[in-house]
Amino acid sequence: MTTPDRTRVSVEIYGTSYKLVGSSADYMRKIASYVDERMNAISKSNSRLDTPRIAVLAAVHMAEEAVQMQDLRNEVKML
Repeated sequence: MTTPDRTRVSVEIYGTSYKLVGSSADYMRKIASYVDERMNAISKSNSRLDTPRIAVLAAVHMAEEAVQMQDLRNEVKML
């Protein structure tokens, strides 16, 4: 995945640094910020959860959003 059109960027998600590779540093920062926001929101409303559980719940919430968007796109295509 490390091709000339890929950019490497350091981001912080839920207090941990990660190096991400993508086509745009700004885009990767935006994605990391979104994940960080979701994890922090889950943590605030569920203070007893550990980090792996917070990460899984954030992933489930984001997957649900992705599936809902795909369903909406499919409905729009059928119109």
